[in-house]
Order: sequence, then structure tokens, then C-alpha cells
Amino acid sequence: MRIQFLSVSCALALFASPAYALDAKGFYVQASAGGSWAETLNFNVATTPNPTHHGLKAMHKSGHNLSIAVGRDFGLFRIEGEYSERANPISSLVATAPAKIPLGYVKGGVAPYQTAGTFSALSGSTISRSAMINAYVQVGKPSATRFYAGGGVGFDRTYARGYTAKSIFPTMVTTLQAVRDHDDGFAWQAMGGAREPIGDHVEIGLRYGFYRARNIQLNDTLNRGLHGWLTMQSVQATLGYRF
Repeated sequence: MRIQFLSVSCALALFASPAYALDAKGFYVQASAGGSWAETLNFNVATTPNPTHHGLKAMHKSGHNLSIAVGRDFGLFRIEGEYSERANPISSLVATAPAKIPLGYVKGGVAPYQTAGTFSALSGSTISRSAMINAYVQVGKPSATRFYAGGGVGFDRTYARGYTAKSIFPTMVTTLQAVRDHDDGFAWQAMGGAREPIGDHVEIGLRYGFYRARNIQLNDTLNRGLHGWLTMQSVQATLGYRF
């Protein structure tokens, strides 16, 4: 009986998580990295005589989300300033008539060939860079796993970088970019996750984020106004250091 008790005690001691003297309050810095998934970027196109609702759509591949934050932990609450970059290559472009997009120049032609349809992307990406103020509510002991949820607001710059459709016409000898522009504006995000200490000053974690930038105003390469909104989701691993 005594041997069994000692065996169980040793096993519990072996698998028990160590208790770290992580401060409940104070300043910290945190780096985060992970994947980003952008929803379809829909643009209303300023065609004449009437705008075309969702006249241009950019479909995306998975991308990355990198961020760095500096903040202060007050125990139950936490507040931080964060800079981040989200980037997703485009997979296809969809143009709805009459919002045609330029594909390129036909051999011997002097005017760009324009058409509507669904086209695979030759190149291009959607990039969002933001500076945010985030606030969280958190539960759990500093020396153990802590769960948190919160949100943030701030400044966003969205780039539609080099959207170029792959032509399906063999006579197209020169490709043209459909959109190459950027816009600044307001953005907000919601986050939730968990953090686990791995030392007296270091902690790791996992974070989910939902991000939205609205009222994006761009011009395409035909000088037509584009109005849209951007929604991105991400999952990141986090590494924090507490001072």
C-alpha cells in the first residue's frame, strides 16, 4: 500500500505543471505569428450611368498575420498597443458586367481589352497594416493557464497590391493590373485565447482574431472608384515577456 502511494505521488509530481512566480500585474511585450484567412473582398464599382453593386470581387488564399504588442496587465484587465500586418494573396478576380476589368493588350491593339467574368489571379495580394488599442478581460491565476477575451479599435491601411487577372485569351500579349491602390481608415477587431507561463517572465499562448476594416475607398487602373470592406480571421501563436 505504501509503495503504491509513493508511486502515485511520484507520478503526480512528474506530470504536474510547475508553478512559476509570474507577476499578476506589470508591463509586458508580446509577439504573435500565425495564419490569416481573408473573406471575399467585395467592391461596388463606380460605373456609368449607375454603380455596379459587388461589381468586382477578390477571392483570397490563406496568408499570414504578424504582430507586436506592448501593454500593461492590471490583473483582471489588460490593455495594450499593437501593430500588425495581415497579408493574403488573391486566388481569383470576379467582374460583373458592366464593371469590366482590363486583362491586357491584344497583339497589335492600342486599347486595353476589357471584359467581365471569373479569372484566376496572375498576381496580387491584399495587405492590411494596423495600429490598434486593445483591451481584455481575463480569468485564471498568473502562475497557471489564463483565458481572455477582448477587442480593439484603431487605424488601418489596406493595400490592394497589383491585382492582375490571368487572361484566357491566347492573343493577349501584355497583361494589365486591374487594381493597384491603398486607403486609410478605421478598423476594429475581437480576440480571444489562452496563455500559459513557461518561466518566471515568459509565457506562450494561442489567440484567435476577427478583424474588419470598413469604408475602403480605392481607384482601379481605369480610374473608377471602388468602395468595399475587408474581413479577416486569424489564429496566432503568442510569445510574451513580463518585466
